[in-house]
Amino acid sequence: FYNGQHIDAKLHVHYGTSCEGQSSFTIDGKYTHTDEDEEQLAAASAGKAIGRNRYSSTFLHELADSCKAGREKGVHFNMFCYRLLKYSSRLGKLTADVEWHNFKPLLGRLYPYMARYYASRPWKGGFLVTIRSHMKGENGKLHVVSQVPWWKVDEKPHTNMVVTTADGHSHTHWDVPAFTHLLEPRIFTLSGYTNLCGVFRALQAQGLRTAGTQRTHL
Repeated sequence: FYNGQHIDAKLHVHYGTSCEGQSSFTIDGKYTHTDEDEEQLAAASAGKAIGRNRYSSTFLHELADSCKAGREKGVHFNMFCYRLLKYSSRLGKLTADVEWHNFKPLLGRLYPYMARYYASRPWKGGFLVTIRSHMKGENGKLHVVSQVPWWKVDEKPHTNMVVTTADGHSHTHWDVPAFTHLLEPRIFTLSGYTNLCGVFRALQAQGLRTAGTQRTHL
């Protein structure tokens, strides 16, 4: 079940007239299993039952039960085992430290209407806009925890975030839109690529440099 697996993630953005000694912000974090997924996988690994009448998802545990049932019937690797291998490799929790220096907002100058819109409802702008709403002053730090839950067919992809400011205050944001898989990479490889590498390949096809990106294999 990929116990102990993680992905280190770093984002460094520099902008200004020269990109040296100008504005910058950094996100330095680590992807791991969400708290909910870790609970399900630990119970499945130990052969323990998990409540089916709870509000949170039991998706992974149900796959594990179906995989086990197939093995007991002599089918050692059925469709449910494959799906368990695939979906349990999802690392939907990002724990990160954010730091910025000489911060100069760009959105207000380039898209003033959009800046005003997201200023009153930052959670609708996604992960980065939510972080931006807590960046006060030219220099500062934040601690961010993002956990992407399993959603139903009639729901839109989203994440739940807790942002802790330098003064120790925590701010919770529910149902923040997740526009890509960047908040929930998988370490299961299909045709040699993880879904995160697929995102980077798409970005590279659009001419965006993604230097330092490494392919993750089991």
